[in-house]
Amino acid sequence: MSDKTSNKWVRYWRLSFGKKQSDGPVKGTGAIKSIKKGSKPTEMVVSDDMADEEYMIASCCNPIPGDDLVGYVDDNNKLILHSRKCPVAIRLMSSHGNKIVSASWESHKILSFLALINLSGIDSIGIVSKITKVISEDQNVNMRSIHFDSHDGIFEGVIYLYIHNTEDLNNLIFNIAKIKGVHNVTRQERIKGGLAGGA
Repeated sequence: MSDKTSNKWVRYWRLSFGKKQSDGPVKGTGAIKSIKKGSKPTEMVVSDDMADEEYMIASCCNPIPGDDLVGYVDDNNKLILHSRKCPVAIRLMSSHGNKIVSASWESHKILSFLALINLSGIDSIGIVSKITKVISEDQNVNMRSIHFDSHDGIFEGVIYLYIHNTEDLNNLIFNIAKIKGVHNVTRQERIKGGLAGGA
């Protein structure tokens, strides 16, 4: 991997001002500082070359591209990205409205984000193989970890995945749910970690 490609993985996102800004994108720390000074834009676009020390993904909701976003600027002038439906974000919007910024995604398919799915169903020979085949071969999605338990003929599984966006994740969930014996597949939003540098 070249230095240029490696650097692209390290520098994930950029904050750029919306249409009200005539000077084009504002990168890095300048974007955060301008919020603190009161010139908050109506919308901030999250894309792929902002220094990672200037933002974080909220672990309470773990948003990925496709989720509706809001940004919260904390006391250290760092942007924290929440899903708009996140209970923590809703609390922040009601109590710290002056620190809230509307945000939207501008993400490329090359980046992968950590997602977690829970699933359960009727245990049978080969059920795990069928599930992993759909994930890895049919949907071409990489797994970080997988764990299954079985008791009294019922299985429960937890799978960490590297996913590009909600469209890919929803498509994956739909296809896993079609497997005979799988009764329930859901995304779990509260996980440790956020953006992942997987392919």
